[in-house]
Amino acid sequence: MNTILTFILFLLFAICQGQEKFNVPKKFKNDTFAFLDLSGQVKNVTWTSWNYMAIGNASNFYKGYYKGIIDSCSLKFDTRGEIVKSKYIKKSIQTYKTVKDKFVFKNEKVLLDSTSTIDIKEFSYYLNYKKLIQDDNLLKLTDEIYNFKYNAFADLTEKKCIGEKKYNSLSCHYIYEYIYDKKNNWIEKSVFDLDNGKELITKTKRQIDYY
Repeated sequence: MNTILTFILFLLFAICQGQEKFNVPKKFKNDTFAFLDLSGQVKNVTWTSWNYMAIGNASNFYKGYYKGIIDSCSLKFDTRGEIVKSKYIKKSIQTYKTVKDKFVFKNEKVLLDSTSTIDIKEFSYYLNYKKLIQDDNLLKLTDEIYNFKYNAFADLTEKKCIGEKKYNSLSCHYIYEYIYDKKNNWIEKSVFDLDNGKELITKTKRQIDYY
């Protein structure tokens, strides 16, 4: 009898050890906080995000070529977590023109967009976390292209291709690095593309005030 019981306990231990452990998603006040990856009684949040890979040739305020964008946004919330005041500004990191099929860059931060009415769902850069939640208790570990890894705060730390790339232009290995405040909300987030020797592609800094 003791032998059978020992075998059952050993089998249960082996099964538990073989299961992959991952962190439970954060609990958010509402969908807006989930989109922004904010938890707790947040009063104000102000962020600046640098996207070094973005390029374009037209915007609401500028009809020319630019590379890289700087998003600056400030939001004020009531005690329920609803936005009561907002401001958003987008600028370029560089502008450029083509001269005889060559790019000529200028370090000019021209205004690309500005608004005081925020639809938070337009900020696709911040949707990463919510998209990776499969249900109330699980984080997505794989999809048809990537494997995902998380840290102790359930924030994404690595995204890596499964097997061969499906698209030639698709980067295959990203890592995410964070700095946190005392409330365990990140106040700095950096995303690197390891396919290009740990190239920094986006960086975001946030100032968070609490009730």
